[in-house]
Amino acid sequence: MFACIMARGTRQAPQTYATEQDLLDALTPYDQADVQGAWSNDQMLMVQTVTWNTPQSRHETAPQTCPKTGRVIVSWSRLDNRAQLCSALGLTDSDTLTDPQIILAGFDMWDDACADRFEGDFSFVIYDPQTSRTFCARDSIGARPFFYYVDADVFVCASTPVVFTGMKALKITPSRAWMARHMADAPHDMTHSAFEGVARLAPAHSMRVTREGPVEPQPYFEFKDTAPAATHRDPQYLEDYRAAFHTATEARLRSDFRVGSESSGGLDSSSIIGHAVKHLPHDIDDFHCFGMSHFEQEPEYLLETAMHCGVRHNHITTHARLHDDPSVLERTLKVMGYPAEHDQAHWHIDILRQCQQLGIRTLLSGYGGDEMVTHQAAALHTELFHKRNFGVLAREMHGNAVTRWARFALNLRRLSAKTKGNGAVQPIPKFVRAYVDNALLRQDAIEEFQVTQRFASWYAHQAKALTLNEHILRGPDLSPRRVARLEACALLAQSYGVEYRWPLYDRQLMLQFLKTPAIEKRRKKMGRYLHRRAATGTIPDKVTWKQSKDLGGVTVGLVGRELPKDGFQNGAHPVLSTVLDPAKMGAKRAEYEQAKSGDTVDEIAVAQYNSFWRANALVRWLA
Repeated sequence: MFACIMARGTRQAPQTYATEQDLLDALTPYDQADVQGAWSNDQMLMVQTVTWNTPQSRHETAPQTCPKTGRVIVSWSRLDNRAQLCSALGLTDSDTLTDPQIILAGFDMWDDACADRFEGDFSFVIYDPQTSRTFCARDSIGARPFFYYVDADVFVCASTPVVFTGMKALKITPSRAWMARHMADAPHDMTHSAFEGVARLAPAHSMRVTREGPVEPQPYFEFKDTAPAATHRDPQYLEDYRAAFHTATEARLRSDFRVGSESSGGLDSSSIIGHAVKHLPHDIDDFHCFGMSHFEQEPEYLLETAMHCGVRHNHITTHARLHDDPSVLERTLKVMGYPAEHDQAHWHIDILRQCQQLGIRTLLSGYGGDEMVTHQAAALHTELFHKRNFGVLAREMHGNAVTRWARFALNLRRLSAKTKGNGAVQPIPKFVRAYVDNALLRQDAIEEFQVTQRFASWYAHQAKALTLNEHILRGPDLSPRRVARLEACALLAQSYGVEYRWPLYDRQLMLQFLKTPAIEKRRKKMGRYLHRRAATGTIPDKVTWKQSKDLGGVTVGLVGRELPKDGFQNGAHPVLSTVLDPAKMGAKRAEYEQAKSGDTVDEIAVAQYNSFWRANALVRWLA
């Protein structure tokens, strides 16, 4: 974790904005750091905290200074390709060589191009006292946060936006646009934050900062569709993908502490566990798996994987408190400075608490699979149609000789109609309309911040994809929603001394997937086909070849759950009253109260429940 203040323009002392202790207190509200420190001159103040995890992290100084160049680095980084980097840089890989030292050496050799050489999760700032220049970068996935404020007088950056909330000189204010989109769970901007004037450095971007002149982030990497056309499956693609998956998983096991894993009983998390148990940095008896039981069959599949892989310690949380634990929001506001954009970060708090108690500092997660490498790949049919591979398309229809040809004919009509209407406005899915209609927003706020249009442009952009890879790359799963979840999960986990690691978001694994032909990724009605084959044998077939993600009925529903009871009066907060609609609140509250008294709760009531708790979070944030 880090924060920096760099004087520009008028050259006021950095301490004009915040002291060293102010910054350190903001970064460690729960005293979670093992090492912390600061470096400063008359232009720059840099602070860093380090929570030990890898063997090399125990040797980090905070900040780190290069003895050769005098450059100073603050970072929140873990490099997964240390051996390759050391070979290229002429360094000797050892436990005393820290990741920040490798980054400094990489910057010295490759300058701004260094960021594209690093694999892993990182955000960092390098300052050169000799030239008064600063270089910043963020990893290609966005696993480590990077927020910044810049004007003619000052540049401030940090790995958490809570740092900015204490700087009155910056006049940071909550963003009305962010609040409106948050209420509807609408797409955010990749480069904006919950505060006016505070920007995100987008994933796969770097930037230079000098004492004068513009500060303009530059992309250093972009995922692209590089898959060749193919009509038949080639075993070599499977072998190459399996090798990349194994490398991605093993790289994330580097730790000097206990490793644990989230486990849903699904393909993604189970396949990670299945390979990880063979390469743990400690005995398997010190390995723990954590799951939540929201659906009837979750414990069954979770334990099926555990028994197959020899995992003795399995923790299953039932009746998880999603919104109604006030300490969760309190912690989020202390750690992030604003409510989490993605609810998933809150759901796993019980797991993080258990990890802290057990001394687990690395938590593996299967998040990122559905988003790309274990995608259902239904758009294979679209790609085959546009490439006029009609014979292959017919072959990939499931069923007997009669039903297969019937499905083929139906698909031809559907895809032809879709092609003709490609320029037309795409219909917004029903569940999205439920978000907007029940978001408790004033109509003028919906229009001002283009809430509905953001959803529409999202799906329209994806509808124009001609290949499976394009469909994935243009879709909502790789949008700012991904970044919001990664940021919130990383920051909340760090407050417990835990580091999240996402093997399925490994860049090289994703690149391998993108250069694999679409025909490898689905077979008839079996989606996720490439990853299923790669995981075969390491986890139960019952998990590997489960046709759908359905795990039965919901066990923890909204039946009987109460809504927040106060804090929503018109004028409760001057900014919030320009976004929320008191009349809608009254009407939606009445609808929900009627719905929750029944035996089941539909998706409309779920949207209403989430909206009221989001509004409650905004009230507490702005109080």
